[in-house]
Amino acid sequence: MKRIVSWLLVAGILLTCFAAGFAEETEEEEEGFLSGVGSWFSNAGQDVANWATDTAGNVADWTSNAASDVGEWVSNAAGDVWDWTTGAANSAWNWTVGATGSAWKWTVQTANGTWDGISGFFNPPSTEGTPTISIEPDLPEGTLKMYLGYPAVKTGLNNGFHNVLEITKDDPHFGISMGKFYVSGFTGVTSEDGEHFIFLKTVGDEVQLHFELTQDIDMINKDSFLTISSDYNAYDREMGVTPTDFGRGTLIVKFTDYQNKTSEPQVYTNYLEAKQTGTADTIISLNEEGDYEIALDYQLKKDSYVLGTSVTNSSYTDYRIHFTFSVRNGNCMVFPFDLVTGEELKNTSIAPNGFKLDLAYSRYLNINVKRSTLTEGAAGVVEDVRFNRPARDGEEYSQEGIYTIMVQNEYTDQETVKTIYVGSDEKLIDYVTQGYTLDQILQTLNNQ
Repeated sequence: MKRIVSWLLVAGILLTCFAAGFAEETEEEEEGFLSGVGSWFSNAGQDVANWATDTAGNVADWTSNAASDVGEWVSNAAGDVWDWTTGAANSAWNWTVGATGSAWKWTVQTANGTWDGISGFFNPPSTEGTPTISIEPDLPEGTLKMYLGYPAVKTGLNNGFHNVLEITKDDPHFGISMGKFYVSGFTGVTSEDGEHFIFLKTVGDEVQLHFELTQDIDMINKDSFLTISSDYNAYDREMGVTPTDFGRGTLIVKFTDYQNKTSEPQVYTNYLEAKQTGTADTIISLNEEGDYEIALDYQLKKDSYVLGTSVTNSSYTDYRIHFTFSVRNGNCMVFPFDLVTGEELKNTSIAPNGFKLDLAYSRYLNINVKRSTLTEGAAGVVEDVRFNRPARDGEEYSQEGIYTIMVQNEYTDQETVKTIYVGSDEKLIDYVTQGYTLDQILQTLNNQ
């Protein structure tokens, strides 16, 4: 359109110029006729120029208005498209994140379940002295309990639960307790420092470790944005646990026996979730005297909104509860058995062929055995001590003599003494069976 208007303007100007020139050349010859023609062409050119100018202005206005309308429509359409695209993208992203998280969690749980079945098949629970885990029972009312109130410490993140950091008022764990450990199934308890407890058990006791969960791990402190997170690739530096899927909280138990031999740590993954559901094994049975080290490792997840949007950002922090305690035999007993009959020998018993000792797994008792014979001397009958030494479990004693077995429990300050005679001397048999002590036997023999 602009090109047509331009051509019309040029044509008008050329006609005007031609008419003016032609009129000047023939002014004398054809002044009358050509003067009229020139005026007509001049007026016509002016009219064309005016028309062209008006038309060009109208076209420009129309074009400008149309362009403005098109620009506004394009802008509005682009805005609508952007809003729709952004909303669709956000919805798609949220769905993808949710679906991915659910798929990953399902995959991990499925893999864990499969591995638990495999590992359970190839590693059946059995070993003596190793802590075992079972379903939490309903303890009888009045059951003796000892709570172990060790607080959680902040360890940072992904460092093997190693550091000890301050839990400040801005920390998500500030002022929150996940629960308390307690021990049941013991007869007595003692402690020298108020921190390391020694649980004493007697015949029939089964010492057990429990955890009393006081929080909803899906909504800690009633905050749906604060939860126990699944820790898929965690490890514990102090307990020597290599990278493992800890799940939602892991309990680690390490046992050291009377020979100071430390076993491999027993790792109970997903412990807090199992505790919350109440349908899985969570109680630890402590089967033998020894020293126990306990660690509960878990990770907190704190969600927060991003700049007032519905998008959330998650932060993670590791925490650890750690403590030790010991289990000891509360008895002060040792059990001698006849080498021939196999019968248990009481105090002041006779074992013509000798006896052996069964310490009944009382590994921490102080047990000494003294063998004495009686010798005739210038001053009369005297005691001749042949040995006085610590006893070993299963040790046999068959040489003739009067044996004094002395047992001491350093945790209860109790002592037990037993006297057994090995031999065939009728006088000594008579005195021993009557309950005479060695000093009384000597006195009686020397007064005869």
